[in-house]
Amino acid sequence: MSSQTILTHSDSTKSPELDGDLNQSYVEVMQILIGHEIILLPVTDVSEVVHYQSLTPVPMAPNHLLGVCNIHGQIVCVIDPCQVMSLPNSDKAHDDHVRFVVLSHPKMHLALRVEDIIGIESIQEEAFIQATQNPKGFFFQKLNIKQQSYRILHTAALFK
Repeated sequence: MSSQTILTHSDSTKSPELDGDLNQSYVEVMQILIGHEIILLPVTDVSEVVHYQSLTPVPMAPNHLLGVCNIHGQIVCVIDPCQVMSLPNSDKAHDDHVRFVVLSHPKMHLALRVEDIIGIESIQEEAFIQATQNPKGFFFQKLNIKQQSYRILHTAALFK
């Protein structure tokens, strides 16, 4: 079964003309639903997003490793972030909204199974930098967007 790419990463930031502020830099973050919680993921940490596809189980693998799949000729390990990060398990195991978010890494091919992709937000770079100074486990500090507070995923912790 071939994977269908939904989103691929490109090194772009929001155009300042859209906000009318020519001096402000922005960082794009993807809002993903994991364990009934919307979590922010920097778009620069994402290689691509693909539709759910069947997985090949890995014998004697840890519980959080759901299996492996072939995405564009690469064998990708797909993990359940709920089990890794001690979040509530999703009741959406394989519905139409479930996606695999393939993370960018030079040596490992790792994807997160997420319940849904909510959207992409552009936030001020300064606010993002302040919020991502001191990671604690799998998350950075919370960040407020449009009167909502979100945790930011520290993807490097998943590769340790």
